[in-house]
Amino acid sequence: MLRDCWQLGLGAKGRDECGTIEVAVTNNGWEIAMSINIDDLRALSPEEKLRIIEIMWDDLSANDQEIPLPAWVKEEMDRRTQELRDDPSIGLPYDEFWERIRNRYA
Repeated sequence: MLRDCWQLGLGAKGRDECGTIEVAVTNNGWEIAMSINIDDLRALSPEEKLRIIEIMWDDLSANDQEIPLPAWVKEEMDRRTQELRDDPSIGLPYDEFWERIRNRYA
């Protein structure tokens, strides 16, 4: 389980109060508990941080468990959905959206 410090670590107050986070990772049926020093995480290169994020996303997507979203995420999703319904001209058609993405990263 993640300690409260993991959640608090997203805010400035939590970062100062919590020097480590505790995680439990399931790997091939084994549960491994570990502590991770937040300062060590901050010291990683952007490439190392992205690799950790990639591993975590892969792990989350492989798990059938529902991932709870904070209330503010749902509220923002609802707000944006309503904004698009109120004024469809602020959005892009599917094909145009992907064309812009391809052109930007080609």
